[in-house]
Amino acid sequence: LTNNNFKEKFNIRLNEIKKRWNLKLEEVELVKEYFVEIFSWTVIPKDILLSIHNNIKNKNSNIEGIIDPCCGNSFHSYLFTEFCDLKSISIDIQNEPNSWIDIIENDAIEYLKEVDNSKIDNYILILSWIDYEELGLKLLDLYKGNIVLSIGNYYQHKCFKYLNKLQSDYNLIQKIKIEMPWGLDEYIELYFRK
Repeated sequence: LTNNNFKEKFNIRLNEIKKRWNLKLEEVELVKEYFVEIFSWTVIPKDILLSIHNNIKNKNSNIEGIIDPCCGNSFHSYLFTEFCDLKSISIDIQNEPNSWIDIIENDAIEYLKEVDNSKIDNYILILSWIDYEELGLKLLDLYKGNIVLSIGNYYQHKCFKYLNKLQSDYNLIQKIKIEMPWGLDEYIELYFRK
């Protein structure tokens, strides 16, 4: 925790979780037990985050930001904003108290239907642990930009229509497998439209 802004946000998240469930756990135990609530299902190490950002910049130097239509507590949005200097549009069906970045409370599909696509042409679509395969497919159909970052384990969860859609419409540029603290593998895949 060498970044002061990250450390501050982290402590706010810890205190939010403690308060929400009236917990008396020490910090190490709290992080272990409430890892996903504090961060996300998939945490992107800083070196991998910067590698992804470099690959994006090498392919498209006009990228302005990310759009995360199912952002949860907006942890991934925060990482790209704080460490890659990208703008963020973080959307979720419900707000999260003391989220990492402010969240637009809205339905992801409705938001993408209504947004002026020219305003997000140079934004990366982040699809992180989309709950339902059909939702992921609809979001891919609505997104008119050129770069998708898929985060999660859609292979183990047999989201083959989603994976096939990505692979038919986009070229895979980077694929990273990360083992999470609970022993399961997560995949971070960077795609550029064909």
